Amino acid sequence: MGEPGRYDQIDVAAAAGVTPAQLRDRVRAVLPSTVEVRTGNEQASKDTSDLESNLSFLRTFLLVFAYVSLVVGAFIIFNTFSITVAQRTREFGLLRTLGGSRGQIMRSVVYEGLMLGVVGAVLGLLGGIALAPGLNALFKAFGADLPATAPSLRRARSSSRCSWASA
Repeated sequence: MGEPGRYDQIDVAAAAGVTPAQLRDRVRAVLPSTVEVRTGNEQASKDTSDLESNLSFLRTFLLVFAYVSLVVGAFIIFNTFSITVAQRTREFGLLRTLGGSRGQIMRSVVYEGLMLGVVGAVLGLLGGIALAPGLNALFKAFGADLPATAPSLRRARSSSRCSWASA
């Protein structure tokens, strides 16, 4: 916290052959009871849970936004197709007069809807990719810097490191 002669956190590395639990117990025996001592994995778990609890509002906000967007999008699509079909009643009647079956007309409407959906999804994906740098800059402006690396799966390595922080 910027106080001279005081520490918020100290990292300790073990000698070869010492497990994280052994190192934690050795450090805990030397320090006062007011100091918390954790292994590297315990500290990582605590940091993760702290981060998740601090950002839980963001997850909730994004989920609510996603549900509202889904409902509004479904409503707009339903209304758009209702209007489109209503305006094309004469066209459909002409197609039926020329020998088009009810199934053919229905398939053409469904195919048109499917194509519009695919084109809309692709445009939405490209738009999201284009807006991502702007959102990242917005988060940085508010002090919430997001990771700049691509998501990946890595196998966890055991560490003989130990961290502690004063209570």
